[in-house]
Amino acid sequence: MPPPSSPVTAPGAPTSLTATAGNTEVSLSWTAPSDNGGSTITDYVVEYRTNDLWGTFDDGVSPTTSATITGLTNGVAYEFRVSAVSLAGVGPASTIGSAMPVNTITVGVIVPITGSLESVGKPIDKTIRYAVDKFNQYLADQDRDWRLATSAYDDGSSAAGASDAMLKLNRAGIKSVIGPASSAALASVEEYIGDHGMLAISYGSTAPTLAKEDQIFRTVPNDAFTARVFAQILQDDDVSEVVLVYRDDAWGQALDDVMVRSLQGTGIVVRDNISYSADVLDYGHIVPVIEKSLVPGKQTGIITFGFTEIRHIIDSAAPKDKFQDTRWYAVELAREQLLQDDTRKKFLTDVGFTTVTASFPENNTNAEISRNIEDANVYSYAAHDAVFILGMAIDATGTATDTNALAAAIPGIASIYRGAIGNATLDGAGDLEHSTYEVRTLREGMDDRVTKCGPAKVTGAVFFDVNANGVRDAGERGIGTLTVFADEHHVATDHDGTYTVACLAEEEHTVRIQALPSGWGLPDENTNSVKVITLAGQDNTVSFGLVPTQHDLVTPGTSEFDDTNMHGARDKG
Repeated sequence: MPPPSSPVTAPGAPTSLTATAGNTEVSLSWTAPSDNGGSTITDYVVEYRTNDLWGTFDDGVSPTTSATITGLTNGVAYEFRVSAVSLAGVGPASTIGSAMPVNTITVGVIVPITGSLESVGKPIDKTIRYAVDKFNQYLADQDRDWRLATSAYDDGSSAAGASDAMLKLNRAGIKSVIGPASSAALASVEEYIGDHGMLAISYGSTAPTLAKEDQIFRTVPNDAFTARVFAQILQDDDVSEVVLVYRDDAWGQALDDVMVRSLQGTGIVVRDNISYSADVLDYGHIVPVIEKSLVPGKQTGIITFGFTEIRHIIDSAAPKDKFQDTRWYAVELAREQLLQDDTRKKFLTDVGFTTVTASFPENNTNAEISRNIEDANVYSYAAHDAVFILGMAIDATGTATDTNALAAAIPGIASIYRGAIGNATLDGAGDLEHSTYEVRTLREGMDDRVTKCGPAKVTGAVFFDVNANGVRDAGERGIGTLTVFADEHHVATDHDGTYTVACLAEEEHTVRIQALPSGWGLPDENTNSVKVITLAGQDNTVSFGLVPTQHDLVTPGTSEFDDTNMHGARDKG
């Protein structure tokens, strides 16, 4: 006699219910019950609610362990549960899952993941993804009914790649774009952006020629600041002549031009401007041109504006004796790659290799990015903030396609937003208004010398205060060629005694003068310095009026004379 069969019961509860929000819909998935009650599961009952009453979603009859609930309202929170069905009946419900359907708004992203900018592009790509996740969490915390999505393209570090990506984004109806990175890439799409009503926020373009009142914004400072930093550190290093070697693209051309203008009035002579194409394989022909520009006995600085390809120029110069007495400078982009070769690093250490890069004050946001993104860099920080600024503009205007509305909103949002780059205030051209730079110099057997250059400056004059009243009166001559220091930065006074020490961080500096003319001193004999807290955009003036220190010098109440040799005494004639 066969054993009695077990009674058939309703199936158990489904497990692992997940709910994923979409635009007016939520997608559910779950795991079938471990116990089907002795009978095949034929269907699932899918229920949802926004209050105490459950409603059933009609998805037909199917044992499939997933369903998409449509016809929902964006911005409304829903709860969901599912129950298994067999011939024995309906089993108990699963645990409750919840989700809020949201509208998804897509913006474009253009990043150099391959090519010459790959080393900085890959961390930027990861940072943008990270920033989008963070921004969507912000939207969720604020109960917003939309989420940000991206359509991303690799431009291969080329202008042609950026143009192709921008074309594809526009054809897909995407009008707002984060990127491209380089100035050459941005220049190639500048006209297209304007002609097709698009908007872009670049996190890496710095060419001054792209500083225009348009619908292109940049979360990095333009290179007019970079050139002023180079001009200041060349003066700090007592360089008298320079040779400029630059990549022949929109970025390199613009930086070379603004560099020449920044050196005007410094006394530093530009010996040559040498351009090169980044597409060539042999850079050896450049070094003989540089050699011809070197003048024996002159402290010459060689400034290279390029990417990783400048290693070929350096390697060709390293064995040549004429370069041992030069100083070499570059932008930070290529630094780590350049120092990977020991022979090259030895040469660069010998020539005091100095790099300049934009930097941002350390804060919780950029520290968090650095912890989560390997090799994150300043352009990663700028890309992170580009995501947030554009996202907040979309949230404020309710659109990602009305670029006129977005362009009007972005400056105000940037002025109050504080993220990875700190103060994100933009200037009239839509570029980052304030900037700080890190200057790193290689030293033999020691850590790099690191100094900060910022957006502030100190101006003033050094003059003969003949009547000792502390004010520069009419007829009181300025003193030229004196050295004025602001901490480690220094300049020579002009023929009329005026000076400007630029690129100072917004902090306290000690301003002092050196090597006073014989017979003249400061009113306070115990100090030749003044402390001043510099702020960008403010008048930070420090002047020094020198007074006579010997009895035979002009004193108040006596006649004035023209002290042509500036030694403080009235000589015969």
